Amino acid sequence: MVVGAGPAGLSAAIGLARSGVETTLVSGPPRRAIPGHSLSPAGAALLRRLGVSLVGQRPCYGTDVRWGQPSLHRQDSTRDPRGHAWHVDTTALCAALREQALSAGVAERHGAVLQAPRRTDHGWQVPVQGGSPVEAAALVDATGRRAGIARRLGAARRSVDHQLALVLCLRPEGRLPHRGYVESTAGGWWYAAPSPGGQLVLLHICDPDPAGRRRLLSGWESLLPPDLARFAAAPLCAPPRLVPAGSQRLDPLTGDGWIAVGDAAMAWDPLSAHGLTVAIRSGLDGAAAVADWLGGQADALDRLATLFAGVADRYEQQRRALYQQEQRWPTSSYWSRRLTT
Repeated sequence: MVVGAGPAGLSAAIGLARSGVETTLVSGPPRRAIPGHSLSPAGAALLRRLGVSLVGQRPCYGTDVRWGQPSLHRQDSTRDPRGHAWHVDTTALCAALREQALSAGVAERHGAVLQAPRRTDHGWQVPVQGGSPVEAAALVDATGRRAGIARRLGAARRSVDHQLALVLCLRPEGRLPHRGYVESTAGGWWYAAPSPGGQLVLLHICDPDPAGRRRLLSGWESLLPPDLARFAAAPLCAPPRLVPAGSQRLDPLTGDGWIAVGDAAMAWDPLSAHGLTVAIRSGLDGAAAVADWLGGQADALDRLATLFAGVADRYEQQRRALYQQEQRWPTSSYWSRRLTT
């Protein structure tokens, strides 16, 4: 059974069903998607393997970056043999993944998991809102950063870096660019990306300062760096909101008959630009491990935990190295924290 119908959970469900494992997908109340996701060429290749088309998504030919120095650096994604990157509407992506899951034979049950799953002689019994409990031989937690199943089973979230993202969705006049934009400032950093829906998404990554939240939500225009200031007057498509954007990982990553995938296992800083690709990849890797475990390979889940831990360790090294490239504001509380952790 897979709990959670985001990119990681849907990928896991597809992988399990195509491996011949009878699979139930439990999807809770729909959550408001965070816009502005990018998909690497590797992620696009994974989606093609899953039979998901990127028609209607928006090509991304690279990112313009001001980081560590005032001059602009252009990063291109057109030289990868797998093709360019993409700006992705995750709601449309999840709809396409769900279609593939259902066509592969996945059964879907709508409703929240009410209590901790109960271990039985044959696997798990999971109480789901709106009907009888679901019986499952193995559990996949794909509930996002909250890791709702794994934490009920005793796992803990280990936060590496507490950050927030101010999410702004604008509808500026004129043609949108095909490139992303990243710029560091004294109080954090900004990311801009076009959305497939004809909108422009701005994210401001900053420290979770309770006293400054009102200014973020109501006075964000004054915080824009010069290259983004021209969008200050663009109409908002939705009210500004704050969402978690720090790095965290689950401890442990797997247990007796259960695994976590996607953000439930390891949530990445938006600076990595690989969160969506990692979610899809982890769902497929998790499905393969569960299928092997159900097939009699007793160490399959332990091997998956080792794989995920190695990925998380490499990511953490890369995250530190990226933040330590920015040395221009040594007295800034935001940057001093990242230069020492």
